[in-house]
Parts: sequence; structure tokens; C-alpha cells
Amino acid sequence: MWSLEKLFSRTEMPQEAAETVNAMLAKVQNDSEYKELYKDTVDCKENFDNLEERIAQFAQKLCVRKEELALALLCDVSKVMYERFIARGYTDGLFYEACLDLKYKTIECKKNRDCYGVMPVSWYGGFFDAKRLQLGRLQYERMPFQEESFSFGGECITKGQTVINMHIPSAGPLLPEKVDESLARACEMYKGDALGKVLFFVCNSWLLFPKYRELFGKSNVGDFADRFSILRINKQESFIDAWRIFDMPFEGDVSVLPKNTSRQRIFAKYLENNRDYGNAYGVFGMYI
Repeated sequence: MWSLEKLFSRTEMPQEAAETVNAMLAKVQNDSEYKELYKDTVDCKENFDNLEERIAQFAQKLCVRKEELALALLCDVSKVMYERFIARGYTDGLFYEACLDLKYKTIECKKNRDCYGVMPVSWYGGFFDAKRLQLGRLQYERMPFQEESFSFGGECITKGQTVINMHIPSAGPLLPEKVDESLARACEMYKGDALGKVLFFVCNSWLLFPKYRELFGKSNVGDFADRFSILRINKQESFIDAWRIFDMPFEGDVSVLPKNTSRQRIFAKYLENNRDYGNAYGVFGMYI
């Protein structure tokens, strides 16, 4: 069953974040504009792109933080998300496991904007429509293959065929054993999408960008990146992923970046002499 209290408990949401949600919902629950926003959020299903601006406008009207309002709304509509998970035949456990992403994003928001909230509302469409799952350390969803072809184990995946797209939540170290456990669960969950005896996984991430891969060296992230064959490199004009490392954006001045961890120091040194930024699209196959 679903309840806000159970959502907070099962995801181990920070107490202050739970209090923020409860206070915000008490403030808006009888507001006609909030009720309309709630309904439109439900009706949008996976297309959440247009919600960012509406939440920001409503938050400005209420004189509250847009990130806090976004978190409260997403927690509130998770009741409908729960119903969709159950309708697809998923268990309570899979629903609450997917909701762990709310905790991850809430902690990211606290680090980057000093409030318990959610920054990327559009990200939640896949979860809300029960199309994206968290299976242990990693998250997955079905997507069409974006490149021309890739072969593994005697099977060849071609453009448009179904692959399992992988996401990497900010849930701690990418321990190889945790990655293996997650992939084993994914192979069981998505075995019907295999091509012959092979299930193909893809990932589009800054962690796979070759220049960054060099910085990771022999590490958990390096081992993870080495699982993939890189099929496409996407260059970027700025280091938009800086917040993932430094808990703040990079605007060109390396001196203001924190250097408290080895990764922060390594990337700060890289940024002193390099303006090569991007992400990469990779693929690998697994026997099922």
C-alpha cells in the first residue's frame, strides 16, 4: 500500500526533507491552482518537460522555493505512480525501490542549492509512468538503439531495435559486485527483450567520456566504464556535469572549486588546462 509516511520510511528520506514536504502540502493542498497542477502532472504521464516552468511560476506566487514545491508535488503524485506500478504487475518493493531516486535527487539539491527539493522535474516522467525501474545499484528502461549496429555473441543489434538503457543514480560507490548484482536482476527482468541469447545494454553518460575515463584510472568508475564499447562521443561547450563532482557549477574559475576529495582535485587540475568536455554513448551485451 501507498502512503506518504511509508514513502519516507522505505526511501529513508532525510527527516528535514519529509518535514519540508508535509509543510508544503499543508500550505497548498486546498489551493485550486495546486489542484490543477496536480491533475496536469498526472495527465502528463511521462512528458514532464512542461512542468518546470509551471512549478517555478506557482512557487514564485507562493513565495516558496521551486525545488521544495517540486519535491512536494512529486511525493504527492507518487500515489498515482504507485497505482501504475501495480497495474503493470510490479510489486510494492519495485515501486519503493524506484522512489529511492527522490531521496538521491533531494540530497543532490541540498548539496547544490542548500534546500531539500528536486531540481530536474522532467527526469521523473519515466518513473511516473512505470517505465523506468531501479534494480539495485542501477536504473533501467527500454529504449530503441540509437546507432547503426553492434555485434556481440553472434548477435547483431541494429538501429531502432530494443535495448536496455541504463542510468547511474548518485547512490554511492559503483562497486563492481553491486553492478553485477544489478545487471543480473536486469537480465531476469528484461530477458524477453533479448536478441537470441544476448541482452544489449546502453548508457549515455559523462562517465564514459574518454577524456574523463583517463582521469578515473583504476577505480570503480573506471571498471564500470570499461564494460562499454563507445559508439558515439558527444562534445559539449561547457562542463555541465561539474555539479556532480563539486556540488556547484563550473563557470571557468578553477580557484573557486572545492578540492576536498581526490576526484575534485583530479578534475580541478584537468580543468586548469583542458576545455574538452562531453559524454559518450556506449553499449555492451550479456548472455542470459
